[in-house]
Amino acid sequence: MTTSSSSDDNVPAIDGEHSGGGTAIVGNSVRGVGVHGVNDAPRGSSLKPDFGVGVWGESTNGYGMFGSADNNVGVKGVSTGDDGMQGVTSDNGHSGVAGLNGGGGNGVFGQSESGTGVAGISNNGRGVEGVSNGGDGVFGQTNGKDRSGVTAFNTGGGRGLTAVGSPAGHFDGDVEITGTLRAGIFKAFIDFRSHRIFNVGFSIDDLPAGVITPRSAVMVSLTEIGSDGNPHLGDVTMKVYNVVPGNNVVQIRGEIDSDDDLNVRATILIANPPELP
Repeated sequence: MTTSSSSDDNVPAIDGEHSGGGTAIVGNSVRGVGVHGVNDAPRGSSLKPDFGVGVWGESTNGYGMFGSADNNVGVKGVSTGDDGMQGVTSDNGHSGVAGLNGGGGNGVFGQSESGTGVAGISNNGRGVEGVSNGGDGVFGQTNGKDRSGVTAFNTGGGRGLTAVGSPAGHFDGDVEITGTLRAGIFKAFIDFRSHRIFNVGFSIDDLPAGVITPRSAVMVSLTEIGSDGNPHLGDVTMKVYNVVPGNNVVQIRGEIDSDDDLNVRATILIANPPELP
């Protein structure tokens, strides 16, 4: 075996040059490594190929492989029967494949003629996660008729889509619902003293802002409160005549069939159904 060495940073140990369109250096191996490059020699990397490879590059602290180009692809991988490129890591803080763009282009780009452009799969974590400091976290768009910009499915019995925010969702256009629309229901209790015809207004401070609006559906029931602070049937009848919701306030007009003030509890249920055309 012939060994060539150099201690000059500007002089390669081996220099292959081809003045035509052929290959400058060729390395062949039946089952091993065709060409082996090591940085931080003689240690290199603790990881070794699990199959025979045409080119193997390894390093302890530097790049195992590096490809660069001014006007074309830095590194290209092509396969007719498996992945064109594959990246693997066991470090929790790093990615199997990382794409970075210091300009205004894509960090990672995926394209497919008839399959999935980008696919993410996880057993226990998020399949795909999008985060942005100034734009949309995830953006979906389609030019296909009767197709969706974003589609969400859950085959395990849970929610297909969850949105959190204020507001949690914004729809610029018509909305079609083929299942049951379940609106949020909120409950509040107000204790007060009154008799005969009463007209009282309550501020619901213990509910989030915006739960009660002039468009909310509000239902009120009345019950007498005993000396123990618990509701009971009592001996008098009570009626609710009018309920007027406002912005986190509700006004109630009713009647208590008693000439003396009684301790009364108003149970208030608030629903915010969608506005119908």
